[in-house]
Amino acid sequence: MKKERIKPLSTNLIVERVIKEGNLMTITELKRELPIKITNKTLKQILEYLEFKGKILTGSKGILWIYNTNTNLRNAIAKCHEL
Repeated sequence: MKKERIKPLSTNLIVERVIKEGNLMTITELKRELPIKITNKTLKQILEYLEFKGKILTGSKGILWIYNTNTNLRNAIAKCHEL
């Protein structure tokens, strides 16, 4: 049984911060903006995790931060009723 190496949290946080502070960007642009070197495999795993958690959207045009921490917005969404 092969163990998968867990990436340091700091790497995940750096990628998250760069995506959050930027606009729509491609993976190439993201790698260029990162202050550290990161392998394609590691970046792919981080992006899959962030997408699974609902923090980013990835599409044909690039990666976009979508997670909103505004509590008023979250409360409004929770209270709304489906038509």
